[in-house]
Amino acid sequence: MVPYCEEENIVLTSYSALASGRISGKPDEGDTKRAAEDTYAKFKYEATKE
Repeated sequence: MVPYCEEENIVLTSYSALASGRISGKPDEGDTKRAAEDTYAKFKYEATKE
């Protein structure tokens, strides 16, 4: 995948916290359908929620 993206000049965001918007927004900005139904993200991030 990486070589293809390089050839086609496509940006690849591999860090999941950045890709899911966890780093780019405020922690409580997430009243979306995806935020409500994403059980894996809740599993990963709820333990570190302040």
